[in-house]
Amino acid sequence: MSIGDRRAGTISVPLKLWGRSLSSRVLITSLPWEGDVLQVCVLEEQGTIRELRAHPEGREELLDTVWLGQVQKIQPFMNGAFVEIRKGLTCFLSLAEQDFVYRPQGHEQRDLKPGDAVLVQVNREASRRKNPCVTARISLSGKYMVLSRGKGGVGISKKLSKKERERLRAIGTAFDLPNRMELVIRTSARDAEEAALREEFTVLQKQMEELLHRADTRTVYSRLKCPEPFYLRMLDELSAFPTAVDNIRTDDAEVYARVERYLEEKWPEAVSCLSLYEDPLLPMYKLYRLETVLEEALREKVWLKSGGFLMIQQTEAFVSVDVNSGKFSGKKAPQETYRKINLEAAAEITRQIRLRNLSGMVLIDFINMDAEENREELLETLRRLTAADPVQTEVVDITALNIVEMTRKKMRKPLAEQVKVV
Repeated sequence: MSIGDRRAGTISVPLKLWGRSLSSRVLITSLPWEGDVLQVCVLEEQGTIRELRAHPEGREELLDTVWLGQVQKIQPFMNGAFVEIRKGLTCFLSLAEQDFVYRPQGHEQRDLKPGDAVLVQVNREASRRKNPCVTARISLSGKYMVLSRGKGGVGISKKLSKKERERLRAIGTAFDLPNRMELVIRTSARDAEEAALREEFTVLQKQMEELLHRADTRTVYSRLKCPEPFYLRMLDELSAFPTAVDNIRTDDAEVYARVERYLEEKWPEAVSCLSLYEDPLLPMYKLYRLETVLEEALREKVWLKSGGFLMIQQTEAFVSVDVNSGKFSGKKAPQETYRKINLEAAAEITRQIRLRNLSGMVLIDFINMDAEENREELLETLRRLTAADPVQTEVVDITALNIVEMTRKKMRKPLAEQVKVV
């Protein structure tokens, strides 16, 4: 289908995946920001913005790149090594991965020492005052699976049913996995035929062999694998997660072409959802009020519909969220009022954490509730809401001081750092 067949205003049938219907739209566009241009990719579900990723145009993307780096220093007390992937750019590598490190041919397999050449992949961007992190578990992703260096074996997505997991495990264990390679079969492999899985495994295996061969022939500080644009990585995550897509829309013809190629290869069910926005009188970012969405996502204070509000602050050690009753004045007993505010706040907090890409330790000071059943209801509500987040999130517990403890895996920079124009 050509671009002309999918113009702005095209209505497509929502794409239902894995038995769950949750109408959503993906928007990819650019907007002016602090004297520069910011590329953004937005996920909207049922009229609410759930996720916003930003990238200043022209800035290098590091996440997922593969390098032949050089060990600069071993830090035993940190159980880590500092690896320079290019002159002046040093990353942290955990020594727990030492056994999985690939070294070019001719290099002795022993404990890491300064000066060693090692193959690494950036798996966490620099954040605040912390260096980027790299892993020796080099991974390559396909539509159905991820092939990576590791202990070996086959892993299956826990989001699949027991019956489907058993079927996929039987298929995966029949593959001829090379030494120190492991395979993770993704949620998107549900109902996939064995022939399709085997074909993709063969492709990924060949790509890994070619990557390791390049490492054998290059010098240190060589970049061996470039990342996909950030908006394609977001689509890749969505393709493997239970959701439904009405529309994937962009106003950039070059982006449109790249997304179309990606969808045809990895997510063919969504090709019909792609459309090109072409209204020169009203920029796409203004149509969807994306400047306002971004500005609000960077404010500490978030108002709730009830009149209560949240205060969200990123400290050096953790994310702090304070729930306040504000202007809310319930007619019922105070404890019931607090319960209603807390439940409303729980939904907005989980949205804001994903929208702002806050990670690490999150401490939430909800309004105190006396009844144990109300506190349990709050925890269960948070666990249900965070289950929809593609990033691993755990609701730990509620303390004696009524502070809810959560953790969220660190991967990308928080939104506030993504939008900084250097």
